[in-house]
Amino acid sequence: MNSEKKSILFTRDERENSIAFILKEVNLRPITFKEFLRSYYKEVGFRYLFWGMGDILFIVGLLLIGWDTIFS
Repeated sequence: MNSEKKSILFTRDERENSIAFILKEVNLRPITFKEFLRSYYKEVGFRYLFWGMGDILFIVGLLLIGWDTIFS
């Protein structure tokens, strides 16, 4: 394989147009943590918000029952 890096030379105008396009497409508006949680909840929903918690609680319950039977 050729390990040489190929660099693409941009003119100053092309580089600035590329940067302007990227900045236009990206949403750089800062949001608070509360707004982030609200948007995450709307996107994911309550069902998948705590996905896997039932499995974890089940395993912890089994461990507690096993711990109680071993050491009692």
